[in-house]
Amino acid sequence: MGLVGAVLAAAVTIAVITAGRPEPACACTAEPDLRGPAEEAAARFEALVRRSDVSGAWAMLTDGARSRYGDVTGFQPVFDRLGQTLHEADTNAGWLTVDRRVRYDVPSEVVVVRRSTGRPRPLWALLVLVPLGHVGDERIDPEVTWTD
Repeated sequence: MGLVGAVLAAAVTIAVITAGRPEPACACTAEPDLRGPAEEAAARFEALVRRSDVSGAWAMLTDGARSRYGDVTGFQPVFDRLGQTLHEADTNAGWLTVDRRVRYDVPSEVVVVRRSTGRPRPLWALLVLVPLGHVGDERIDPEVTWTD
């Protein structure tokens, strides 16, 4: 009976100590890094625009963007403006994450900006929806509407 009592007392003590500890501050509690997937999706979208592949770009749009444009014809003017902007841009510059909202139940929102080299200036901003755990399924809104 003494051994059983000692084991039980030790188990209760461990449970009490463990329950009273604060949450660990480890990498497992950090937010996921969305910068890479968002910037890669923006680069894929840019490649489609540079190749004048409006159908491929349309396929990457968010549901909200598709609803706003209606169809590929409605998207064409925005696509053409983006193409002109990118055509005039330095191809060595890239996309830079400027803001993000991490969400676990719906795609996270990341705003990326295409920048120029030389005299740095923003050329175009995109909203990228990044579904956590689904690399390659990112969606783009080429006209950022960011509200709090």
